Amino acid sequence: MIVRPIETAEGWKQIAKRMGRSEYLVQKWQKEGAPIFLVNGKWTAEIAELWAWVKDPAGYSESAA
Repeated sequence: MIVRPIETAEGWKQIAKRMGRSEYLVQKWQKEGAPIFLVNGKWTAEIAELWAWVKDPAGYSESAA
C-alpha cells in the first residue's frame, strides 16, 4: 500500500494558487461550506479534500474524503 503525505495549503493566497483559482473564489467557497478551516489563526485546507468538495459540493462528506 502506498501512503502519501497529506498535502495542505495555508492562507488564502496559497490555497488559491494550489487550486488554480482566485483568492476571492476560494473565500466564497469557504462561505458556501468548503472544507477550509481556521487553524492557529491561518486559513488551512487539505488539497485532496477541497478537490472532492469542488467536484461534488452537495455529495461531499468529511468522512468520505
